[in-house]
Amino acid sequence: MVVAEESEDGAHARLRILDLDPATGNYLGILHEYDEEDGVLGFENAVDPLIIAQRAPVGGYLIVVPVEDEAGTDAAIVMLLTDALGAVVPGGEAEIHLGDLGFRADVDPVSPNTPWGQIWDRLRGAGKRGWLRARRSGH
Repeated sequence: MVVAEESEDGAHARLRILDLDPATGNYLGILHEYDEEDGVLGFENAVDPLIIAQRAPVGGYLIVVPVEDEAGTDAAIVMLLTDALGAVVPGGEAEIHLGDLGFRADVDPVSPNTPWGQIWDRLRGAGKRGWLRARRSGH
């Protein structure tokens, strides 16, 4: 389970990946925790992380997290690549800084009809400008 948390005044934010028992749903512990030092700026109201399931037989997930500071002057997209159990894989963290381009309240990201591995390669390898060029060209 991915949980985005922010203090009432927006001064502190964190993102947690929780380990839940698949049979009962009971809480087992925290797999990973990220906070301001890890690039979690905060969250726009009602803009949730996007979780894209891996289609390969090994399983796994790409977690795409839009983050933004309280003033709306700094934003980024944090990406985490996990294994089938939700543990972040080595080298599975990336961040794209968006500067003052933020997110509109109550508008969630939508999973594109592209395999997540291609999304990960484009975002992580090409950076923000490469991803925008790829989207404009329809690839």
